[in-house]
Amino acid sequence: MRMLPGWIKKQEIRAACFVGLVVLLCLSPFDAMALNGQTGSAEVGTGGVQQTREQVKLWNRAIGFLGDGNKVEAAPLFKLFYERYPDSGKAEEALWHAARLHKHLVLTGRESDWDRIKDLYREFTVAFPESELLPMAYLEVGKAYMAMGYFREAVPYFGIIIRSFPDRDIVEEASILKSRALYRTGRVEEAVSIYRELGRAVDENYGRLADGYEYYGAKRYHDALGSFLKILKRDPTFYLKEPDILRIMGDAYLRTGQTEQGRRRLEHYLNLHSGSHREEVLFRIGESYLEEGKSGFASRFYERALKASERGDRIHSFSRYRLAVLEEERKKAKPGEEIDPKEFVQVREAVLEQGSSGELIQEARLELIRYYWDSQEVDKVYDLGRIYLNYESGEQGGKQVEQMVCRLLDERLSEMLDQEKYKNVYQLYKDDYSYIKRC
Repeated sequence: MRMLPGWIKKQEIRAACFVGLVVLLCLSPFDAMALNGQTGSAEVGTGGVQQTREQVKLWNRAIGFLGDGNKVEAAPLFKLFYERYPDSGKAEEALWHAARLHKHLVLTGRESDWDRIKDLYREFTVAFPESELLPMAYLEVGKAYMAMGYFREAVPYFGIIIRSFPDRDIVEEASILKSRALYRTGRVEEAVSIYRELGRAVDENYGRLADGYEYYGAKRYHDALGSFLKILKRDPTFYLKEPDILRIMGDAYLRTGQTEQGRRRLEHYLNLHSGSHREEVLFRIGESYLEEGKSGFASRFYERALKASERGDRIHSFSRYRLAVLEEERKKAKPGEEIDPKEFVQVREAVLEQGSSGELIQEARLELIRYYWDSQEVDKVYDLGRIYLNYESGEQGGKQVEQMVCRLLDERLSEMLDQEKYKNVYQLYKDDYSYIKRC
């Protein structure tokens, strides 16, 4: 290991490697110093320039709070010191203290601003490019992005460590985090490739994890479960290093009809993980209850998913839709209660904004098609109907939509022929032949 700044002690580096200090986001070696109340030197070096009395006073106040274990007061003071005295010999140490102390406050629930942590560590990479702590700073920027659910943005920072600092001890951790981030952004092949390399070089369980992810992506859910179970048999605590294994296993169990096992894995994931994918897991559990006809239980999880997600995102729109459908069913069962047509349309259009295909998206699209058919908004039926048929894969209602589209096509063609608009007829055949041949 290379020599690190004097205010980072070797025993603190070893102490910080303690597994499980914080679930999912392993603290960097230098976070241990703040957690253990280590403070570094209390004297401000001059660096050839006489420091002002105010500078010495501010530094000693920050160090004093840190020495007393008062991280809430110490963190902003270190940040303030760096902002006021960026050319000081203690600026590097001050910024590092500020970043890791704010991170500690977030991990212990006293703050919630991961964006600030990301900015502090990124500022460190810019301000101190020659620092021995530079690779650690890159790692922390990536971790902060992952904590916020920005996996695509995290990938380059882990890549910098792997390429530029291949001899550092944190390359293994950076590789694991990079593969995890790649998987969550849908770059499964790249993630699997890294996991396989880790399986050969570090732990063969990573190779099995690659197998499991490949099987899951290919919808071979029983095979995926077999790979994951082998991992946990060999290392029952592996899910602490790779919590996604619980989420993927839970979904695989649900897809193979093992509902209780699936929900148990997903709930275990929720108990351990407060970050990304939480809203998706809550929604998935809600779906499992809905499939069993337990609408009351389903509603509770949809409501939790709604609160855990941001307005306009995928899970927020899906949860809002499911809750709206359950409320509509309740109103239909009670005479005198009416469904708001504007709300009916809005919640379904919000679902369609999340993509073109998918079972739930097709379900919402079908309901809109039927609604517009009843309200005689034929242009909307025609547009949505063609999209529905593009992605139709045997869903209930596919034949009904086909009949609607065919009827509207027949009416349009008949009208064009009656008006002798033969160019329009040709254009319609050219544009919509794939639908015409189904009629």
